[in-house]
Amino acid sequence: MAAAAPWVARVREQAVEARDRCVRAAELLAAAAAGLASPMLAADAERGRTRSELVRDVVAVASAQLAFAASAMKEAELLACRGAAANPTAPLPSVDHIPPGYPYVGLALRLLQTARICAGDACNVLVRCCERLYTASILLGHPDLPSVDTFVGTERLAAHVNLQAARHLAGVSATLANTADWMMQVFVGVN
Repeated sequence: MAAAAPWVARVREQAVEARDRCVRAAELLAAAAAGLASPMLAADAERGRTRSELVRDVVAVASAQLAFAASAMKEAELLACRGAAANPTAPLPSVDHIPPGYPYVGLALRLLQTARICAGDACNVLVRCCERLYTASILLGHPDLPSVDTFVGTERLAAHVNLQAARHLAGVSATLANTADWMMQVFVGVN
């Protein structure tokens, strides 16, 4: 197998970076989910608010990991469009124009595009998760409100569902980035 072009190795580095960050985000979200497993009650409002804040802090770190991953995936695309062009000052318009000599790189880049969408969607879902947790924290400050525990429970459950959805999206993104990395390693010969 002939040596791959230098730009392909840089594209693969970005795929690995993206995968690792998505895996880290999924791990963080799994840990954060444990903080939402048990009810938050107005009778123990301080504990509930503390848990909510801790989960929001972890979610913020996971969201940053996903944003960095999405950035690495976009960087891979830009590197490929510039590196595969006949003239680097005139990059290809999209990964769909990668030369026929690099079919697996083109396919890997399309996987990274899908992974980037998943990572972005996960970030959006995490915003909703934090909004729900913040609402629960506010409600915990009003123990005299009728049925406040029901409202807090609803917000906590919605936050938990959002967290699990984001965790799933982070996992899908990691899997797609891993597959893109594997394709470039096996079929293109980039190590």
